[in-house]
Amino acid sequence: MNIGSPIPDPRLQVMADLSAQIDQFFAAGRRPFVIPSGVSGEGCGMKNPHQRKQRAARDAAAPMVRELAAQGLNAQEIGEAMKTSHTRIRLIAQENSITLGGSA
Repeated sequence: MNIGSPIPDPRLQVMADLSAQIDQFFAAGRRPFVIPSGVSGEGCGMKNPHQRKQRAARDAAAPMVRELAAQGLNAQEIGEAMKTSHTRIRLIAQENSITLGGSA
């Protein structure tokens, strides 16, 4: 390297490399496709024992949430009945494919 010569901008180098890779992708006849919303290659994301313990507790509460949701209660009402927060009820419902009644 010559002393006093300008240092190339690393961001510009990365962008040029990415542009070249995109050009190669399309030149090879490949086509992009849309990945549907909510689909990813990542797993559940539970990485430690505490998270697994919390998930087990939510799974244990799921039958009661399912029963109360079948009666037409919304997340707020179920939370009050179970003495827990409505956000936790929504998480339990999401993890266990439970449809909650109402709009709260």
